[in-house]
Amino acid sequence: MYKERKFKEVEEMFTTFLKESENEDDAIKARALNNRGHTKYMQVEFEAALEDYNKALDLLPDFAVARYNRGTIFYRMSKFDKAKEDLQMAVDAEASNKEYLEALEKCEAELKK
Repeated sequence: MYKERKFKEVEEMFTTFLKESENEDDAIKARALNNRGHTKYMQVEFEAALEDYNKALDLLPDFAVARYNRGTIFYRMSKFDKAKEDLQMAVDAEASNKEYLEALEKCEAELKK
């Protein structure tokens, strides 16, 4: 479904999973929230995506991909200071991730303008 760009359907699947996963480990719920947030991001629903990323990070503060995803939204919203903070944390957690590093470098360039 994701490859078919059926983001709303995928979002609904994650919503159903989250409703039924109260007893799941926080890491599993955080991954589901991150993934649902990404479906919202792909639908350009930035505020709704931020809510999911925030909830994911409440459950799992060191979740690098959620930090990166939230930082990406902040970047797209021109909130470069907040973006840099999240992107730096993602890079610190996964220094070998080139995508994270490139995003951080782009953000730092924007801050220098």
